[in-house]
Amino acid sequence: MADLGTLGDQLLLPVEKALDDDDPAKERKRSKKWCGTVALYMLYAALFSFKPSEAFLVDFILSRGVDGAQSETEISRQVFSVFTYTRMPALLMCLFLCRFWGCKAVVAWSALCGLATTALTIAGPSLAWLQLSQALASFAFAGHVAFDALQFSRVEPGTFRLVSHLTKGAELASCCVSSVLGQFLRQRWGERPLFAVTLAFEALAVLVALCLQGAREHPEGQKRGTRGRRPFSAAWRSLWHGEVFRWTLVWVFCYAGHDLVLTNWQILAEVKLSDLNLPNLNGYTWSAAYLASAAITLAAAPCDLAGGSAHTIQTMAPLAMAAALFGMASSRSGALGMYSSFVVFQCAFQVTAAVRNASVASEVSDGSKGGGGGGEGGGGGVDPTFVLSAVLWAASGAGLGLEAAAMAVVQSAARLSFADASVWLGMSSCLGLVGVGFGAYFTVRSLRGRRLPFSLPDDM
Repeated sequence: MADLGTLGDQLLLPVEKALDDDDPAKERKRSKKWCGTVALYMLYAALFSFKPSEAFLVDFILSRGVDGAQSETEISRQVFSVFTYTRMPALLMCLFLCRFWGCKAVVAWSALCGLATTALTIAGPSLAWLQLSQALASFAFAGHVAFDALQFSRVEPGTFRLVSHLTKGAELASCCVSSVLGQFLRQRWGERPLFAVTLAFEALAVLVALCLQGAREHPEGQKRGTRGRRPFSAAWRSLWHGEVFRWTLVWVFCYAGHDLVLTNWQILAEVKLSDLNLPNLNGYTWSAAYLASAAITLAAAPCDLAGGSAHTIQTMAPLAMAAALFGMASSRSGALGMYSSFVVFQCAFQVTAAVRNASVASEVSDGSKGGGGGGEGGGGGVDPTFVLSAVLWAASGAGLGLEAAAMAVVQSAARLSFADASVWLGMSSCLGLVGVGFGAYFTVRSLRGRRLPFSLPDDM
């Protein structure tokens, strides 16, 4: 119990520092308001992510016998490819909706698209309906980037790291519980009840999204929807502030790889399990991956990983994901090796996501205050929440472009699909090269710094 109390003190320390006030009554009031706001963010993240059906989507589609989606290869090429190709248009549309409607409205739209996706997956009578469900799923996931920005809009900058880790931890814990529930229900009643449960939680997510607080009023009375280039110019300047660009570059490759894996991993698992004549334990595997990710993410909340360890994470995250992909695709790994590698892959990505979100939010906030990211004079009427969302969307958009290019390469070969281990080994090689590149860059920069016995002038 003492250990739990110590952990709780460590988690709340950033809150106490950020909300420090000479008046104890005001400090308690602000602390309660902070806790209520963050609890609502955590609740939405948990409800939006509670999908016991997610690990069995391929099995469910196969069981329906829809023409054009009757094999793993057809599902990969005819159904899941729609999700990949519509992500970029969805991302751009959500960005502009966020500009004119605000992030809260986009979050609610995202939740509604998730609800429609599941409904069409259950009831869609043809391949076209399944493809439409994947298009809506792309809007659901694209709009969730707005939540990544919105969660920082009503809290103090000193608590960004804690908020990021708590919401990510709630999301991952929800995924863990839903995966266990999905495996349990599937063994007794099949896949259809899983989608009904998912549908119910997505409906609750829509209701909670409507209750979320929107971003604070724009500075200097600027109204949402004001036209002009200043918000996008501020986002462009923020992209080059501090560590933002390096985090963006890392995210492009990690995000693309993660999306491709989550979209197509069940296809590889289905092929491997069929060859080994083993039962489908995808639900338990997803649960283990999310549990491990949630534990590491929450345990890392008191640590300033975005500070001194940023370069280490930017190097090791692609390398860890590359090693995990190799383990998933290797013919020698077997079922246990494949599942264990998937857990490692998820942990590496999710912890990196939490650290990156907090780091970029802090950098954008600092840049806005100092005039580096928020327009002339430190903000100048530009909505900081939109600036942050635009920076996050830029990284996701570039990642989606890379993902679509990879999908196009795979589909350009008539006999190639994500059921082939060679595709996964190729992705592993690409991520490995990214990690090696970052490691070489930071090593060279460090060696150059040590060789200089003096400091260079600021204008060099």
